[in-house]
Amino acid sequence: MKVRVVEQGGIFKEVNVGDDATVAECIRAAGVDTSRSKEIRVNTEPAEKEDIVHAGDVIHVIPNIEGGR
Repeated sequence: MKVRVVEQGGIFKEVNVGDDATVAECIRAAGVDTSRSKEIRVNTEPAEKEDIVHAGDVIHVIPNIEGGR
């Protein structure tokens, strides 16, 4: 099945994964680094890396915001 993984700036990668794939497996297949991520969402809803995804889902990897004074 196909799932889309979206990184900062709207950059996305579409990956093919097996049925019952987890969020973590999809992110890994897309080659996205989550070490600095604050949040992960699937179809705009908060998600955990262990959650199962479905065909057509969109995973957003939201990074920590740094900066300021």
